Amino acid sequence: MNENKLSLQNVKRNAGIDVIKALAIIGVIIIHTSTDTLVGDVKTSDFVFGLLWRCLAGASVPLFLMCSGALLLNPQKETPIKKLWTKNILRIFVAMLFWAMLYKLLYLFYYGEITLHSVWISFLNVLAFNQEFHLYYIHITLLVYAFLPVTKIFINNASKKDLEYFLIIWLILGIVYPTVCIYKPFIYLSGYSLQWMMNACYSAIGFGVLGYYLDNFRISLKLSVTFLAVGFASIFGLTLFMSQKTGALYQHFLSGTNFFITIFAIGSFSLCIKMCEFLKNKSWIYKSSLFLSKASFCIYLCHVIYIRGFTYFGFTVNFLPSVISIPLIMVCNLAGSIVIYLVLSRIPFVNKWLI
Repeated sequence: MNENKLSLQNVKRNAGIDVIKALAIIGVIIIHTSTDTLVGDVKTSDFVFGLLWRCLAGASVPLFLMCSGALLLNPQKETPIKKLWTKNILRIFVAMLFWAMLYKLLYLFYYGEITLHSVWISFLNVLAFNQEFHLYYIHITLLVYAFLPVTKIFINNASKKDLEYFLIIWLILGIVYPTVCIYKPFIYLSGYSLQWMMNACYSAIGFGVLGYYLDNFRISLKLSVTFLAVGFASIFGLTLFMSQKTGALYQHFLSGTNFFITIFAIGSFSLCIKMCEFLKNKSWIYKSSLFLSKASFCIYLCHVIYIRGFTYFGFTVNFLPSVISIPLIMVCNLAGSIVIYLVLSRIPFVNKWLI
């Protein structure tokens, strides 16, 4: 590792972070698109290629969290607690409630069940956080933001060794322990030792610190490529092996807090940062990444509309081999989500509070 901390430049857009966020939002769509190919016979080519696409995109959510940490924990970026709660957190919370209710209404419309009573029940479900599956990330984001003032105090006063100590403890309790806990001899642990393990929500704070660390203390190109290759090969190989052994998709290695996903995320994040050091700001890659980065929150919120709609009208991954259908549907979904973003981003209030 480079022992010299990279000097922070004036607070401006980080090209590397924009590229990572652009790749991450594409990855999220791939993850949700590939689901239907992973429920059938595990020995078919459709399952294998569906799993391949799923694993390629496996680090997307950790990458989003790491990007948030790299941006929000920047010591030059001040976030007063009042502004944090009245603007940042409130905006995310309002957007979450709006989109959660929109999805409820869409389902009622699809199945012709819109009545005053069904709308009221849906509203109560939204308030009880019984919401569309992908909105779990918004809940995690709210928690990460709530802890932001405390996390920044640590970051602002931590040395490189302090950060590494934190990351080692987090890696053991938030990543390694959840990965090995279902295997012998760890399965025999009992009592309070079971509570040492961080759950996924609180472990997300560690991903933020990891993103900040990797953005400021760069690891070598060789190590970045090694992490990426080992992480991906482990996720894909172990999941495929265990799926064929059990006869159904084995999801343990696909968890966002799995050790191999984390290794894959570290390699992906570091490699993108290094590659972007060679990109010119006027390149088409930079411009495209900048656009997708800005649109990523809206795309995340709305892309499931297309997944549900495509399925409703029979446009699924099963109409072609999964090696082709998954990227094809992803592109269609991404294009449609961008259209929604372009429309909503031009509407006052909506562009500030709902996307």
